[in-house]
Amino acid sequence: ISVKDSGTGMTEAQVETIRGGAVSGISSAGTQGEKGSGLGLIICKDFLCRNGSRLVIESRKGEGTRMSFEMNQINS
Repeated sequence: ISVKDSGTGMTEAQVETIRGGAVSGISSAGTQGEKGSGLGLIICKDFLCRNGSRLVIESRKGEGTRMSFEMNQINS
């Protein structure tokens, strides 16, 4: 699954901060002034980690961000 936006994007330092597990203090206003706490990102990263996957982040400041992940099929 891959989601791409054309928002404000992130610097490499911001992406590395997220990859390291922290998201507080990196948020900035979106293209229409919207703000977020980063809670959704924390929940998604935790869910993926607990299920053997990881979040892949590609972003460039001023060009938007793509976040993607793969999950293995679970057979019951």
